[in-house]
Amino acid sequence: MLTTYIVCAILGGGLMLAGAFIGHGDDMDADLSPDHDHDISHESPIWIPFFSMRFWTYAVGTFGMLGLFLTWLKLAGEPLRAIIAATTGVALGLTVSLISRALKKSQELGALQPELLVGKEVKAIVGSDGTNPGKVRLPVRAELIDFLAVSADGQSFKPGDTLVITELEGNNVKVLNPNQALES
Repeated sequence: MLTTYIVCAILGGGLMLAGAFIGHGDDMDADLSPDHDHDISHESPIWIPFFSMRFWTYAVGTFGMLGLFLTWLKLAGEPLRAIIAATTGVALGLTVSLISRALKKSQELGALQPELLVGKEVKAIVGSDGTNPGKVRLPVRAELIDFLAVSADGQSFKPGDTLVITELEGNNVKVLNPNQALES
């Protein structure tokens, strides 16, 4: 069993260290749910943590490291040592997967919701002659988000104008002067 503990500690522990120091990019988790660059979620309501790479990384790494530690301390006999290491590994793998999933969900819930854009005031940063799109900037939390913007009524706008979003079409918005938005 010592060889198994060593191999698991090296593989799982190495992946845990790599994740801690190199980073995860957007998401290193392979939980069989497709990710796209839009706000529509295709995630299944059924989530099985055993299909997650993160679960196996922490489960195997913990199993190996705890198995080595218990072997070194000679605290328990071999069957008990393996059971303790496996149980702790699965528990930690589940815990890390659940925390990671909860954080991912909270980030998704905090994402910008398109229906909440309508009625928001924005500043024009690039003007429009009424036919060609300009660009507007919307402050959201600690970020500034830029959108291509066209005038909903065909009127021109210049940089610095305050406008109101009336409609969202893909990554573009339709805007109006606030005075015109109140009239319509």
